Amino acid sequence: QNYAGCVLATVWPFFLTSTISNPFLSKRKLISYIFDFLIILGIIFTASRNGLIGLILGTLIIFLPFGSKFILRSILGFSVIIFLNYVFKIIPLVEIGKTQYTNIINDPRILIWRSALKYILEKPIFGWGGNNFAYLWNRENMTYYGHSHSLPLEISIQYGLITSIILLGLVIYIIIKSFREIF
Repeated sequence: QNYAGCVLATVWPFFLTSTISNPFLSKRKLISYIFDFLIILGIIFTASRNGLIGLILGTLIIFLPFGSKFILRSILGFSVIIFLNYVFKIIPLVEIGKTQYTNIINDPRILIWRSALKYILEKPIFGWGGNNFAYLWNRENMTYYGHSHSLPLEISIQYGLITSIILLGLVIYIIIKSFREIF
């Protein structure tokens, strides 16, 4: 569910931009609206917190250049969806609703990240090799997890801190350059 939510949240801004940039009402624009709706529905039905955050942030970032009118409409739209779900329980946000942070120290992701940091410190330069988190985790734990639930940690475990820092720096550079180009 998280992978699907992530992929859909990643393509969402591109589909939204495609719909916005088409000024004429035509069959193509109607198809764009249908795809936009299906992507939003797909993100919501994955019940992925990261997917929903990506949907909201992607929408707000795309609407930044258009001014506060579009941002307010987006916030209003998300508020209506949340309210309707609260009243009618249509959208399966059960997983999101179950999230409780009363004992965050024992949250499985925190435990996984702690272990991931330990593995990184054991082999910081070159890492453990591709797809070794599952092996490392499962030799010490009874509960199976196939990955570290964090891309930077996963890359650091597999290929070392040097590779992780280079890739993270490249992503940050692209984001900054794109942001300057767009805005």
